[in-house]
Amino acid sequence: MLRKLHEAPASGWILGLYPDRMILEPWTGILPDGAPDELHIFDADREYRAVRSQARGGYVEAVITEPTQDYSEEVMQLREDPRKYLTLRQYYAYDADDLLYLAAYRLTGIREVR
Repeated sequence: MLRKLHEAPASGWILGLYPDRMILEPWTGILPDGAPDELHIFDADREYRAVRSQARGGYVEAVITEPTQDYSEEVMQLREDPRKYLTLRQYYAYDADDLLYLAAYRLTGIREVR
């Protein structure tokens, strides 16, 4: 059961990894049929994330918003549609030895190039 789903963005995109398929489509507020292994619902400001956990007997859920850390933005071309790009924001921090490390990430949107 997805207990924090109500905290997902009202609009944006859904990326779902299912045992038999992957979906990436505009988020309409309605989950596709089936139980996802991993689910991301995101817009430019927030991401809802759920990952199935056999050890916990359900899902580990999180809602990710903008941390105060420095970040970079990556763009990945989608194999299914070369005109669309998934944007991924990566957040960085420094450890006790002043070494930079990747502290977190979140999906931020889909860009389309015409």
